Amino acid sequence: MLDMVKNLKPRFAPRKERKAYYADINFDLLGKLIENVSSFKLSEAYKKYIFDPLELSHTYLPENENDLIPQIYYMNQIIYRPKLVISCGASGGCITNAHELMIFIKAFFGGKLFNKNIFNSLSTYNKLQISMGPIYYGGGYMQIPLNGVISLFKYRSTRSTLIPFVDLNFGELKNKSVIKEIIIGPKCCVDEEEIKFIFSNYGYSTPIIKNSMSTYC
Repeated sequence: MLDMVKNLKPRFAPRKERKAYYADINFDLLGKLIENVSSFKLSEAYKKYIFDPLELSHTYLPENENDLIPQIYYMNQIIYRPKLVISCGASGGCITNAHELMIFIKAFFGGKLFNKNIFNSLSTYNKLQISMGPIYYGGGYMQIPLNGVISLFKYRSTRSTLIPFVDLNFGELKNKSVIKEIIIGPKCCVDEEEIKFIFSNYGYSTPIIKNSMSTYC
């Protein structure tokens, strides 16, 4: 892997201001470093340091085709690529569900996995190559600025189905009470703490949150 990387032509000089180029091989190299330092297989390291502490019982890194690897969909086409998923490893091979993904995100930004003050020292975010769209990278995760009325499509899970939606940009209203009140329906799987986390993460004031007294579906 290192020999292959050494033969690639650099996109720009290291640490060049406002320059970033996303490549999965960075995470693959990090995965190998984790294995060498911890003396664990990557799946074992994930389980010991992430999955078990957060009690993620439905999250795992598949190691062979006997592990459950979900199908993916492109338009109306079902795609099953177990070897591709297994080969991804540190660069995106984990399998989880929407609920446990939210647990991980809250732990990641909330300081349960490491000292969250580390984000203060990783505050520089550089724009990625044009093929990645309006995405900035830094601190180990991506940022998508909402500079237009509608940003990129995002997805939520409803009864095992992915539902696309878009974010609206409120511009100068940020940090003010844009939304006054939210009513949680009786069939809603999102709890009050998750709603508060989303508003806080995007810099908006938390609205009044109530549970509906109705019994509609």
